Amino acid sequence: MDNKELLNEYRKQIESNEKLETTFRNECDFNFRDDLNVKEDILICGEESNYQIYPFGKDSMGGVFCLLDDEYVGYISSEGGCGIIAKNVKEFFNLMAVCKTLSYYFNKGTFDNLLIFAQKYEEIVQDLTEEESLPLYEEFIKQNNFETEISKIYKMFKEALITEPAFILQANPEEYMPWDDVFYTNQEYIKKLREENK
Repeated sequence: MDNKELLNEYRKQIESNEKLETTFRNECDFNFRDDLNVKEDILICGEESNYQIYPFGKDSMGGVFCLLDDEYVGYISSEGGCGIIAKNVKEFFNLMAVCKTLSYYFNKGTFDNLLIFAQKYEEIVQDLTEEESLPLYEEFIKQNNFETEISKIYKMFKEALITEPAFILQANPEEYMPWDDVFYTNQEYIKKLREENK
């Protein structure tokens, strides 16, 4: 099953369960969308991308989730950040089901080491997850054979963020500002993570 087929499979699972769909919307800040147009909604001001973009979802702040070259999952924020956040569709839904709202992790320092990530994870999950949501996540995770071990989640998330080539939206014409990475830090943090991973 390729990534687009898998995307449709997860969509069926989520949208066929109203409570699960509501949980993903409220706790993971994720909503499937069919009405996203790459040229009109994403590549504004003449931006160009080094990946083919297939948008499939949105968050409450106007950020867009998209499939890149039918392989990676990318995120484009409404505030000028973009990046690869999962190596494939399965890992994207795995990360959301375990970590909840992924953009909450886009802070400098989060991926310095496992201990820091685990502390951040505990804070976010405790803050976002309602008790009645737990069985919904557990069933979804079990049904899809997702990973839940925090050290493996950390590695999965970090490896996606440092994927090369990076997902770039380049402004064209030149007077427009180029997009920054998902950490909004002039890309130095992700460069540091890449160097440490070599």
